[in-house]
Amino acid sequence: MKLTRNRVLLLLVAILVVGAFLAFRSYRAREKRRIEGQVELNDKSQARVFAVFSNGIVRVTYGEPKVIRWTCEVQGSASDPTKPFPFKGESKLDLSDFDGVDCDLTLPDSQFSSITGDNGQVLVHAPKSNVEVALGNGQIRFYPGEFSPYRFQNSLKNGSSDEFPNSESADAILISLSVENGQLYYGKEE
Repeated sequence: MKLTRNRVLLLLVAILVVGAFLAFRSYRAREKRRIEGQVELNDKSQARVFAVFSNGIVRVTYGEPKVIRWTCEVQGSASDPTKPFPFKGESKLDLSDFDGVDCDLTLPDSQFSSITGDNGQVLVHAPKSNVEVALGNGQIRFYPGEFSPYRFQNSLKNGSSDEFPNSESADAILISLSVENGQLYYGKEE
């Protein structure tokens, strides 16, 4: 097959189009976008709420008894989680397919919650029920409620940790904080 000038031009245009498409897709993967949502849990719904992410920062507050609410800036080309999906008495908000997240989560104040991430920071504000946070690398910052007694079960492999005051009260809220490499922080808002 003989390469004529038109065929060479057509081949160059095709290469440019494919290159532009791949560059746009790569740019889109890094572009930040906002996702938000909320779901009400019914009476027969999940007794446990889970949130999972790979990289980023997650701020957790507790609000209405049967509502999960999220507002996030995300990076990556993963599809939006439209609703936490129920599975065997649990509700899971999975943000792990995004390259990075910056999220505000409001979780039900009367249900066990678990937040798990690979790398980043998790800020937990005044929980009113049992909480479990596990992070591979990074920092967990715990801000206590004004009148809530807490009993802590903390685990830190490498890094530093503040002192966490444990309550001996029978109705103390169980808080489990685990970081492989990083810091556990206890205190007031800065």
